[in-house]
Amino acid sequence: MKLFQYWDTGEPPDDVAGWIEGFRVTNPEMRHRLYDRDRASWFIGKHIGERERRAFDAIAIPSMQSDYFRACAMAAKGGVYLDVDTQAGQPLRTLFARAPYGMILTWNGNYQLGLMMLRRPGDPLIQAWLDHITCNVEQRIEGNASQITGPAAMRRVIGDAAPESPIRASVEKITPIVWTEAGPWIGMPIPAYKSGPRHWENWEGSPYAEVSGEVRVARRAPS
Repeated sequence: MKLFQYWDTGEPPDDVAGWIEGFRVTNPEMRHRLYDRDRASWFIGKHIGERERRAFDAIAIPSMQSDYFRACAMAAKGGVYLDVDTQAGQPLRTLFARAPYGMILTWNGNYQLGLMMLRRPGDPLIQAWLDHITCNVEQRIEGNASQITGPAAMRRVIGDAAPESPIRASVEKITPIVWTEAGPWIGMPIPAYKSGPRHWENWEGSPYAEVSGEVRVARRAPS
């Protein structure tokens, strides 16, 4: 099973780098892959498609990039996606033993998405979420990161789904894990970068990058 993580520059700060290494060490049976923005764009183009690659390239905020990449990685490959601002505890296989189909972290009764595990690719909920956030980016929908690409966008997909749809069936099969119960496996420290301009709550300017033809010209985070 692959373990996907994302940091846009490929050079995370020391605290984040330490947490990433912790998951590598604690879960040696998993094939860990850390993607930066360029590698994620390549992955999306190869495994999902050109339309989705261009949508990813049009996102400026790093947390929204990570949302979009996790949707693509889970749709294409399944496996595990973990936010880089989580800290390793017990081996993840002992947590996932309770989830025969998949698992998603929850917060206040809603999917939080910091931890996602799907044993197989092609899940209907993940695919519908990816389709929805692709449209959001293409249409340059206004809103915050959660609404455009994140948990609120997934809630919208679930809320719009018919009761007997494959999306609802997928929700029934995915095992939720409340973040307060996940502590033995996944710690949630507060990284230093969240107080700076890179965090989506502090981002100034458009959440979208400028894309010209095949060349991405991304707005830099304010210094």
